[in-house]
Amino acid sequence: QPYPLVDAGSLRVGIIGLSTLSTPLTTNPANLERFLFIDYAAALNEFVPKMRSEGAQLVILIAHICPEELITLSKKVGDLNIPFMGGGHCHTPYSGQTGNTVVQVGGADMAGYAYTRLSVKKTNGNITINDFGLRKNTGGDADSDIAALLQKWQVKTDAELNREIGYLQNKIPEGSPEMQVLITESWLVGYPNADIALTNPGGLRDDLPAGKLTLAHIVSMLHFDN
Repeated sequence: QPYPLVDAGSLRVGIIGLSTLSTPLTTNPANLERFLFIDYAAALNEFVPKMRSEGAQLVILIAHICPEELITLSKKVGDLNIPFMGGGHCHTPYSGQTGNTVVQVGGADMAGYAYTRLSVKKTNGNITINDFGLRKNTGGDADSDIAALLQKWQVKTDAELNREIGYLQNKIPEGSPEMQVLITESWLVGYPNADIALTNPGGLRDDLPAGKLTLAHIVSMLHFDN
């Protein structure tokens, strides 16, 4: 499904997504058997007019793409009248305007968020960018229903993953040479008939803390199913 059309009040909004063209180089090929990766602008030029023909009064883009690429893209497809492009992949917060398009990335780890306020005049379809920017998350009171849901699953995951499997005298930092050696050598121990153990350092996603080591620490550090 290349896009959904969502009714927000009386306004029909089309949402289209893009994934970085580096995806075929950064994930397991088995995940991509049904996908064809084409130029960003070509994809938008193909599908945005279809969205508008199906009634989209506002089209926004949500993309797993770095801000530099989105800025370039916004210039290439300025005639498509996409007022908002939200990015990711690179975790650097960014907020700026190129022509009639706001390009934003909220950053990583829920430390902050980007916001944009738009107005759409339904009589003629004119879109006005009222305000946009970045804000830090400063915390707040938990929603009781969500907290209860999280607690339910926390109990279940703790029962499976809070099993002590070892002990570390010192912390092993995320992606460090020590971590790379630990992981690949453990695989060679686990598969004694193998000649080589190979991994992508970008797949090592957390520190291993000093002290008691649990299965939860390993899942947090090595959470891709490669």
